[in-house]
Amino acid sequence: MNGPSLYIYIVRQVKLEGGAMMMGGLYANDSGWYSGGALFYKQIRGPSGYLPATITVNDMLETNIAGVNLSIFSAPGETRDVLVIWLPEKKTLIQIANCYESFPAITTMRGAVMRNPLDYIDSIDLCRSFSPEYMVSLHGPNPVIVGEENISHTLTNYRDAIQFVHDQTVQNMNKGLTPGEIKEIVELPPHLASDPYLQGYYGSVERDIYEIFWWYRGYYTGKSRDMYPQSTTEKAEMAA
Repeated sequence: MNGPSLYIYIVRQVKLEGGAMMMGGLYANDSGWYSGGALFYKQIRGPSGYLPATITVNDMLETNIAGVNLSIFSAPGETRDVLVIWLPEKKTLIQIANCYESFPAITTMRGAVMRNPLDYIDSIDLCRSFSPEYMVSLHGPNPVIVGEENISHTLTNYRDAIQFVHDQTVQNMNKGLTPGEIKEIVELPPHLASDPYLQGYYGSVERDIYEIFWWYRGYYTGKSRDMYPQSTTEKAEMAA
């Protein structure tokens, strides 16, 4: 076993625990209620099995399924293998993961592979370029947006928010600020902060500032105090 398979195997336990915590699965009560999962539909258990792909997509694939013409595009963002589907005759965009009813998470509490924020922006711009009249989102409680203007507004605000947080983080990194210092001064413009698709349910501005910082630089902030990370016990002893 090597490569990605080994990576998944050696951290399997902590990823399972992280996923359960992120989705609130560890906090279920006797009635079956649990917290979290706001971006996902109810899961219905049933028989399943692995079906290997017979057709793969690199950048783009045009095809016809059951008489419906469609184009499938690679659109990395939340994961590297995200695909969006464009139905040209119906002016309908079907997308998952790159736009949903929450501020995006550059990575997740469960420990997913870090995501390139610039990939997010490029992929959303791809979606905007179709000028869809219908957008079907496979994450979120309200899966369909109707109207070219409404869709353009949602997608534009979404990509602008990611661009804003990215650019402000990088700009302040280059001034020598740490992620903790950056999050104290970066706020979304009012028209983005009030957008219902940009509330901090899944990702958040503050967390994404840290993730963007780590994406470019890693854990070291440039401050000598952060060169050698301290344990919880050491921090407590210094504060005593």
